[in-house]
Amino acid sequence: MLAAVIFNALIIVALVPLALRGVKYKPQSAAEMLRRNLWIYGVGGFIAPFPCIWFIDRVLGLLRLRKEENMWQQLGTGFKMMLVLTVLTGLLYPGVVTGLCQVFFPARANGSLVVANGHAIGSELIGRTSSGPSTSSLGPPRPATTGTIHGFRRL
Repeated sequence: MLAAVIFNALIIVALVPLALRGVKYKPQSAAEMLRRNLWIYGVGGFIAPFPCIWFIDRVLGLLRLRKEENMWQQLGTGFKMMLVLTVLTGLLYPGVVTGLCQVFFPARANGSLVVANGHAIGSELIGRTSSGPSTSSLGPPRPATTGTIHGFRRL
């Protein structure tokens, strides 16, 4: 753990001048750019830190500055944190947000449904009538049709 903190402190100090200098733009093909970025970020950002952290950890061990930690305790703590964060971010937070939306915005939370004879036949958001050219920025312009409903069939 201490070795990773030391490595990050050293690498940040080394990368600040690079960040301040910026990166010069070079026109190149997508394949060349991918190859370069995989080399820099793949090797330099993912593979290289592990041997460096391992080396720093060994030096700390030789200097008797490293606390011996049980791997199984660390794995147990990590697993417990994974469970807690999964419950918080995967169950509790979405449940609270959904509940608040159901209380304060029930029509919108349920999809702004259009109901006829007790059955949902569409949504106000999808089945809008058009009166001119499409103003949607989500795709290419559609041909203008007047008085039709897009998104669901009329029954």
